[in-house]
Amino acid sequence: MMSDIESIQNDHDYQVEENQKRAQALLTTFNSLSGDFLATLSVVERQVAVLQDLRRVFSTGDPTKAKNSENEYKLRQNPFFKYIALAPILSEYPERVWPNILGTIDEVVRERKSFTKKIKGLVENMDIRRKIV
Repeated sequence: MMSDIESIQNDHDYQVEENQKRAQALLTTFNSLSGDFLATLSVVERQVAVLQDLRRVFSTGDPTKAKNSENEYKLRQNPFFKYIALAPILSEYPERVWPNILGTIDEVVRERKSFTKKIKGLVENMDIRRKIV
């Protein structure tokens, strides 16, 4: 009878230990995925900024001539901006601008922003699940 109780206790201890290991593995996975998602968000947000800058270049030609260029032109915040050559004034050479380039850039920016919202939603869901575990 004593060995039955010890056997049940050992089984229970083993199950508790296994559950703790699985919970730890889940938390490790959540942390890894959260880090990956945050890195992805950073890349996508940078892509959006670059695409918006590219759109401004194509729409205005010379970003230094745009009004409020310091506020609008995000690449100027980059410490390496002084090494970036300014584009020629493309609006004076419309034949050099690909057809629908601005529309294409806008579409990609919308897609990237939508992707960002989805990733942020996934991160929020993972944070909730992490609290549950």
